[in-house]
Amino acid sequence: MKEASDENLGSILSPLKTLQAAINKCTDSSTNYIIRIDGNLTENVTIGSVDSNAINASSISSGGLSFSSSSIHSSSFASLKICGGAGNCAVSVLDGNQSSSVCILVATSPVSFEKIKFCNGNNTNMTSMPYGYGGGIILASTSSANFTNCQVTDNTAMYGGGVYVALGTLTFTDCTISNNTASKISLPGGLGETGGLGGAVFNNDTFVLKGDVSIPVGDGKNNDVYLPNGKYITIGSSLSSSPSSTVATITPASYSEEIQVLAELDAEENISSTVGDLVSANYSKFSVTQPSDSTSSQSWAINSSGKLSSE
Repeated sequence: MKEASDENLGSILSPLKTLQAAINKCTDSSTNYIIRIDGNLTENVTIGSVDSNAINASSISSGGLSFSSSSIHSSSFASLKICGGAGNCAVSVLDGNQSSSVCILVATSPVSFEKIKFCNGNNTNMTSMPYGYGGGIILASTSSANFTNCQVTDNTAMYGGGVYVALGTLTFTDCTISNNTASKISLPGGLGETGGLGGAVFNNDTFVLKGDVSIPVGDGKNNDVYLPNGKYITIGSSLSSSPSSTVATITPASYSEEIQVLAELDAEENISSTVGDLVSANYSKFSVTQPSDSTSSQSWAINSSGKLSSE
């Protein structure tokens, strides 16, 4: 076997050194590609590309990063699957080295990941793409991204310390998102602070949970899921944690009776227009961040219809 090098072909006997080099070799839009990672990598990877005008710059300081779907370039593959845990390792580590987001995913074709730990990403820079969003993973896709048996941990960003869903459907199955932080920074000229939303996840589109998923908020209450108004956590299957274990702590953009924060998939894997068995069987596994400026004894929870309810 050859020593790993990005000049190699990219095979078992002639392996590439970096994941980015392997991604860059996926250039046939009619081919379903599989990349296997043996060991751990320290790099920041980008899958796909966008036009320079893809971002709605006016939304950057408010936390609602907006991509123009028409400016996401067509993917150079039919589908892409990236699998860790090859060889003797149970999970392969993708370490962002505190230099940017670990993985920026902009695609028009399905992408999936298995047995990968996304860690040590740091994206608190507002001067260049992706402008402080998604320390571990940022998704802007007109297709889907699926993560199975993955971990997202020890990442930092201003919005979505672990994950930022800007556009598209991101599904986590049997995954853990832990110990991530959304940091605040001071704006120049004494204009106050920005950031600090969604330590674990900032969901600006579709975020689906399936199976044994754990998003512990942590002792510092930093690893939460932030939901702008009109956005939900979508339950895609029964969540297998015990009734006494919290799957995730939700921080809504606003607090009001009957605001929907949980939804579910129907039999065709579409978001159901009505709430049924999945929400009613799993709603108690979610908690709500209490308003920091509340002066009353009122507390907030989620009811069996997946809506906010005051107690």
